[in-house]
Amino acid sequence: MISISLVLWLLFLHWVGDSLFQSGLMAVRKGNSPVVLTQHVLIYTWTIGLGLLFRDVWQMVALYAILNGILHWLTDFVTSKLNGRLWKSGNATTPPNLHWFFVSVLSDQLVHTIALVLTASWLLT
Repeated sequence: MISISLVLWLLFLHWVGDSLFQSGLMAVRKGNSPVVLTQHVLIYTWTIGLGLLFRDVWQMVALYAILNGILHWLTDFVTSKLNGRLWKSGNATTPPNLHWFFVSVLSDQLVHTIALVLTASWLLT
């Protein structure tokens, strides 16, 4: 069984790799550029992998980081396109549909969290 402290560490690493280390330019362009999306995911994957080494979780770290990098890429490939459309859905007189934009952003984070926890329970226990 996966420990609560490991789950919290994974969520922290996810925040660092997905938010803190993602530039504004990456956030805006990853929905239209597979190259920018891949750059973002490589940074994310390294963050997860190196962060797990600091926790002395040596077994399956490379596989775990790479698998989550792939899952992160696939998720962001879909959600960043949707988020971009929702953000741009407004015009000069109508604001973007912020409700559905934030529902989409938080759904993206929920999918990432589920992937992190399920793969950890499979590979890191």
